[in-house]
Amino acid sequence: EFVRSARSRRRYWARSYAGWRRFTAAEPGPAHIALASLEKAGRINFLMTQNVDRLHHRAGSNPLELHGTVYRVGCIECGFSLSRSSFQDRVKELNPKWADAVENLDYDSNSDSSFGMKQRPDGDIEIDEKLEEGLDIPSCHRCNGILKPDVVFFGDNVPKGRADRAMEAVRGCDAFLALGTSLMTMSAFRLI
Repeated sequence: EFVRSARSRRRYWARSYAGWRRFTAAEPGPAHIALASLEKAGRINFLMTQNVDRLHHRAGSNPLELHGTVYRVGCIECGFSLSRSSFQDRVKELNPKWADAVENLDYDSNSDSSFGMKQRPDGDIEIDEKLEEGLDIPSCHRCNGILKPDVVFFGDNVPKGRADRAMEAVRGCDAFLALGTSLMTMSAFRLI
């Protein structure tokens, strides 16, 4: 849907832009810190995550990000890649009044300035569709292609090299610990 529909892309990027500041303020939890400690102690040799939030990194780990990360944005046409912070800056450059208005909204409150917008668990902000209209989304500055977060959306496949690396790690381990996952995606379930 993201690739086929400009409206879907506008909706995704509007919601994600609005939630980015709060999303990046999240801190690693006790599980992230415990896993990083186990790695440092040599008790974990390979860590992979389905999460796209880089909280494991912030705790001191360097996991294989099975489903990618929202901290990178890439062109689906030519493969050009840029940091999410650079992408955020480009959205703001193209839409300065919109960006200022969204950044000044009062999320999760009942005040008049919240416009009913609420933070979602994935970091996005629920935005009224009227605020999405007219939003200009940056395209690739190399080929004018579609820019997409470096994440595996539903319907996407985990890139072959990444999937092969995960499977190789699983085949080479003597124990496998799965934490915090429902294993509802085939990319994780098949590893088990």
